[in-house]
Amino acid sequence: MTSVHVLPCGTSILRNLRAGVPGCRMTPVQVDEMQRWASDELIRDQPASQWRQTFARDVGPHLRLLQAAQDPVRLSAETASLTRYATRVGDGLQPQDLVVLLASDTAEGMLAALLVAASLNRGVEEHPAPARDAAAHGELLTAGQPGRAPVHVVRIPKLLPDSTTNFTAAMTDLAGAMLWAGRRRRRPEQRLVVHLSGGYKATLPYLLVMCEYLKALQPPVEAFCLHEGDPGSPVLPDLVEIFLRSVDLDADLALLNEAAQGNIPNDPRLGGFAYREVRGRAVLTGVGHVLTAFQVFLGNGP
Repeated sequence: MTSVHVLPCGTSILRNLRAGVPGCRMTPVQVDEMQRWASDELIRDQPASQWRQTFARDVGPHLRLLQAAQDPVRLSAETASLTRYATRVGDGLQPQDLVVLLASDTAEGMLAALLVAASLNRGVEEHPAPARDAAAHGELLTAGQPGRAPVHVVRIPKLLPDSTTNFTAAMTDLAGAMLWAGRRRRRPEQRLVVHLSGGYKATLPYLLVMCEYLKALQPPVEAFCLHEGDPGSPVLPDLVEIFLRSVDLDADLALLNEAAQGNIPNDPRLGGFAYREVRGRAVLTGVGHVLTAFQVFLGNGP
């Protein structure tokens, strides 16, 4: 069975490259050069068409060194999780497996996601925001091998480490990215595997909720996290499966529609979770806004 793998992407690859990864001869100076490029070019709202050429010039020459790394478990949390999953199911990534990396709205986060994508020896497509069209293609940054699906790097607008003001809006875009990867781009025979091993920890509870509702929309859906462990330990990190609840999608969305109008639903199942009571009226929580985004992106919401 082929799969769609979705991974929120952190910056462990930059830290690990600085410390040294077996088989990879990239130096801290080269990592610094790439980070300077990212600070100059990966500006918010800047489309990849404006920095694709400098990416090829300033980052491209380093990718060969990156792809020579012999230990993907030590390279990054994301490659470690993919490798451990392959061991778990008995095979590696299939040529037609779709890999989607969700990047923060920062230069460092985007650079890290681009490097993780390039390390997988596939083509890399960058999306400045989640797409709604199932056939949408991002800006092609590197060409891949024939017959192998590219890695999609999706930037999540307003997903910033120092801002809670726009966090709900960022979670709404995150919901759009999850639906694009796990519903629109996923074929019926494919499983969805969500690796909750990298990225901002504040997003993880929201991603788990999204996994549960995606499971209701189109099973099978699996979720895993990765033991971080001690980077210097000979014992390599392993995966831990996160078991997902079965939810009643239609019933929950009906309750959510009621709460979105300020009415307290008679069924209290989502109280304190998707909405809370404020002065006798229902007010949506961040999770409630995420589920509303699911309705909108599915085309049956307000």
